[in-house]
Amino acid sequence: MNQKNVHWFPGHMKKAWRQILEKLPLIDVLIEVRDARAPVATSLPPFPLKARQSHLIVYNKVDLAAPLSQDLQEGDSTTIHVSLTTPSGWKTLSQTLKSMQAKAHQIDAEKGRKPQPLKLMIVGVPNVGKSTLINRLCGTRKVATENRAGSTRGQQWIHTTLGYSLLDTPGVLTPCYESQDVAYQLAAIGSMKFSILPQEVLARYLFGCLVVAHHPFVNGFTGEDYHTFLLAFAEKRQMKKAGTWDTSLAEETFLHHMATGKLGRFTFQ
Repeated sequence: MNQKNVHWFPGHMKKAWRQILEKLPLIDVLIEVRDARAPVATSLPPFPLKARQSHLIVYNKVDLAAPLSQDLQEGDSTTIHVSLTTPSGWKTLSQTLKSMQAKAHQIDAEKGRKPQPLKLMIVGVPNVGKSTLINRLCGTRKVATENRAGSTRGQQWIHTTLGYSLLDTPGVLTPCYESQDVAYQLAAIGSMKFSILPQEVLARYLFGCLVVAHHPFVNGFTGEDYHTFLLAFAEKRQMKKAGTWDTSLAEETFLHHMATGKLGRFTFQ
């Protein structure tokens, strides 16, 4: 790709990072939500956690991702692969948090302290499912959920009937990327605004990744046949403008299908 220095880091995210680091000492468990379709791109920099604090990585949207490794450990972190919108995904997360709560209560008892509610902080890049997770933990719609980047802005403590206290935070991005692939992938899954990149640049990048992965959606095309693919895409969906196939609309729809999971299961490598 020839596009350089692509990045999107709104001013409110700088403030959010500062608030996260300020509040970090108050919590027991840091829950980092990632998108299983872009496991590297949606990961955040390491957090300065103390020995008493736990790090739970939740790879969400596995129903939209290619099958993931069954190795659920990542360093000292606890890692689970789920779809937060399904009963089985919620059960896995719930059982993990209950285990952490029981361990914390045991430590409290050993030190002669009254058991305290587990204090959780939920972090992640935009549109990975943080609000969905909070709503499931609360058993009600406490936080607005929107399929767009940056729909949650302010921090808030949320006390639940499940025995936890949650500190929600806005979606944040890494201030600096080591690879421009990260920006392309974040834009492709809807965690970064499409508008930061020319539509054709992003669509060509996505097409190339699908070709390399031999994805069924682009089966029969090669990296040299992007325009042919667009024409076929537009023709199949009868997208016409002024009597010709509308490849611009085809590109836009192609990208929207990726962001919403309509392309089928896929994971960026």
